[in-house]
Amino acid sequence: MDSLNVYGEDSDIQSDTVDGVDRYGVGSSPVSGSVVRDHPATTMPATPIRLNCVIDDERDVFIVSLDPQETVSDLKKQIKRERKNRIPERVDTPTLQLWKPSKADIDAGPEDTLIERIRSLGSDISEFAARLDGYKTVSSIFSDEPLHSQIHIIIRIPDADSPPRLTHQQTKTIMAEALAGFEKYFALLASGELDARLDSIRPEDKLTELGVGLPLNPILLLHDLGKHLDQKRIEDLFKPNTHGFCTITFVVLRHLFNVSGSGTASGSNDFMVATEMLQSMSSWHADPPDSFSKRTAVCRIFAMLLCARFVILAQLVKQFSANTNIADARRRWVLAQVLPPCLEGHTEDLFVTVLRAFRNADTEIMLRIANELWHDITTTRKDLFPEGKKGFFIVIDEAQVAANKLNCFPSTSGSMLHAILREMVQLFQSSRIFNKIILSGTGLSMGMVGDATGCLSAKAVPTLVQQVFSNIGCFKGQDPTQEAYIRRYLTLSDNDISDRRLLERMKLWFSGRYRLTASLIEIFLHSEDVPRHRVLTSFAERLTGFKITDAIEVNKKFLPIWI
Repeated sequence: MDSLNVYGEDSDIQSDTVDGVDRYGVGSSPVSGSVVRDHPATTMPATPIRLNCVIDDERDVFIVSLDPQETVSDLKKQIKRERKNRIPERVDTPTLQLWKPSKADIDAGPEDTLIERIRSLGSDISEFAARLDGYKTVSSIFSDEPLHSQIHIIIRIPDADSPPRLTHQQTKTIMAEALAGFEKYFALLASGELDARLDSIRPEDKLTELGVGLPLNPILLLHDLGKHLDQKRIEDLFKPNTHGFCTITFVVLRHLFNVSGSGTASGSNDFMVATEMLQSMSSWHADPPDSFSKRTAVCRIFAMLLCARFVILAQLVKQFSANTNIADARRRWVLAQVLPPCLEGHTEDLFVTVLRAFRNADTEIMLRIANELWHDITTTRKDLFPEGKKGFFIVIDEAQVAANKLNCFPSTSGSMLHAILREMVQLFQSSRIFNKIILSGTGLSMGMVGDATGCLSAKAVPTLVQQVFSNIGCFKGQDPTQEAYIRRYLTLSDNDISDRRLLERMKLWFSGRYRLTASLIEIFLHSEDVPRHRVLTSFAERLTGFKITDAIEVNKKFLPIWI
């Protein structure tokens, strides 16, 4: 089944028996080949055993009663009958996984914090529960009447999405295959050969023979990366790891603008591809509609995204020389994400290539691999990760899109539907990899953030602190830095009335808007022969739906431009 859990690096598979006693608490013969026979017992009416059950990642506790001599297989059948509206008919009853809490008591109530309380016991269910074999009797597992106030059985539903999942070794093999062809790119990126692209206005002049293709678009928002005026405020976001190599960003500076039907964007398309893959999964289209199946599909997709990012990050870290400093390493990792390469003759970038390789991988195995890579890079390169495992943050950029997308996940009460952003936050929080989750976006309201993080109980996650930072990286009112930024890229004459008017209009209509100013300049750099005033007017109309008429005197001799 798909799971939100991540295996720790020490979670090796254990044998079924330890010193003659199996790990489910049932005695077994300490001598190989010996036979233990039960003494005849007087037949007496058996008192049914009452078990409190809950489906993993659900809050509704339900009760199943069965005779002590019935088996775990019988219990699975009763559970499927009892929860026929929650467990898809296509799931074979024997494939249900039943787990008995073994290292901690889990109170059945209150139900509204049950998910968080179970997750707080460990990143993997095997850390606090034992999986039950189908042939065992209920009486052998529960020798005494279980307390009615506690959870006795946690049910995991296997993923019915086809085809069969890859093994751990098969998954590692397809990882290596997906990275084939990018070796020279990683070597040059890690050595600093591509650093010039971070500040290049004409990146096509900085191309190196890589064996791969890189986007040619100027990405002005990358310029002076790490030297921002609001750097102190940005550092506050990433405390306590103010010096760490820390961010993994899913959607970086995406879709800055679209001109003449030709998209000019930065960042990988992996998130968009993942969304398309999600909606093509059979578990997403369960019949009848099933919110559990949708969550199963979402969990698979985000495990794929997460594992793909760690695979690529680990490959880059492996190429860094011993004297690479943290700032350079961080800038090069951002560059890889913002300007991802494509193999020659291919249109899909590195991140999409690795993502697609995981299509048939098992969710738990992908999360385990991500955890293993996380452990490896933080222990082998402590110079780049001085905070160790505590130094990882995840940034979900353009989070307002995810906050309004795929509103089909029921709330606990069932009275409303949540968007996919809530599921993203849940998965990344439960992975226990990240020190902090940062939501970034334009027009991202506190209502959206509250909906996404409301699933995390303050009781279950006492260290969770929500902080709000607004206007990070924007120009302040009549801040002279906006004009300095514009003049850095555009040659404007103070003696030319059209140039002076253009500067005034840019400062007026895009006051405080750092990204929009950068986007407009990029259009100008791509369209040197197009009238700039007309481009500005069309750009503003495209963004707002409102046609500005403040420059009729400089626009009247030009035909309209459609952006």
